[in-house]
Amino acid sequence: TALAVSPWIKQNSVFQEPAGPTNTSQFEHSSIPATVKNLFNLSSFLTKRDAWAGSLHELLTPEEEGPTNQGPMHLPDALPPQDEPLDDEMCEELDEMIEELLPDGTIGELMESGAEAIQGLICKEPTRRQARALRLSAKVTNSTVPNMAKHTFASAHKALRGQWAELMAIDFEALLKEEEGEVEDTLVA
Repeated sequence: TALAVSPWIKQNSVFQEPAGPTNTSQFEHSSIPATVKNLFNLSSFLTKRDAWAGSLHELLTPEEEGPTNQGPMHLPDALPPQDEPLDDEMCEELDEMIEELLPDGTIGELMESGAEAIQGLICKEPTRRQARALRLSAKVTNSTVPNMAKHTFASAHKALRGQWAELMAIDFEALLKEEEGEVEDTLVA
C-alpha cells in the first residue's frame, strides 16, 4: 500500500494495482524508472525489473488538463530575523557548511578581499576548529600560542594561512639529515 500526493494526480483517486505491463506487475521502487521511460518515450528499460514494474504515468492527469492547484491560497509571512548572536555550535556548523560549499581556497580569497557577503555569513569569533589548529600549529612551529580572545574568524583564518606557509617553508629533509648527523656523532663518540 502506498500514498501518492501530487498536483498531477486527480484528487480522491484510488489505485490498487497497475494496469500493466504484465498481469503480475506492481507499483514499487522500480516504477519510477519505468515511469520515466514511458513519459519520455525512451527506447528501452534499464532492467527487466523496470520492464515488469507498473508505471506511475497512468496515475497522472493528462498534459492537456495540467496540474490541479490544490495548494494553499496564501502562505504565512516569514518570521522577522533574530538579532541574537549564533551559539558556538551553530556558528561552527555554518562555517563548515560554507567551507564545504566553496571551492578550496575561495573562503580565504573572499576574506582577504573583504567580501561583505561572506563576512555576513561567517561568525565573528574563531571556531573551535580554528582555535585547536592554531594551538597545534604554534606547538609544531615552536611559536607562542595566540590569545583566541583577540582573534576574529577572519584573523584566525589569516593566521592559520600564515602558519601553514611558514610550516611549508621548513626544509624537513635538511632537518632530518641534521638530526641523523647529530645521532651518528653521538654514536661514534
